[in-house]
Amino acid sequence: MALDRVDHIHLMSTFDCIGISEPLLSWLKSYIIQKTQLVNVASTSSGYLTTSSNVSQGAVISPLLFALYVNSAPSVLQHAKLLIFANDMKIFYLIKSMCGCHLLQYDL
Repeated sequence: MALDRVDHIHLMSTFDCIGISEPLLSWLKSYIIQKTQLVNVASTSSGYLTTSSNVSQGAVISPLLFALYVNSAPSVLQHAKLLIFANDMKIFYLIKSMCGCHLLQYDL
């Protein structure tokens, strides 16, 4: 799901770029950063892991956070192009050599 791919560092940078300041910035940061998750299957659970990329699914604020993240994506791409539709985005680059592979990987 797209909400699982929202990078926390980039999202925090986006908040700064659009002028979100204290105390709202601290509130958003505490809501997003340092979340933990685990997986339950039958009667077995994984250990808790800290997430570095996601926003809570089902939370009222999640669509707004995702929209801010997606709309800021073009500003960080230096070589690749971007296609955005609804809750999906794809980056692409025409690769003609190994150098093209590295440029796309850099943007990823």
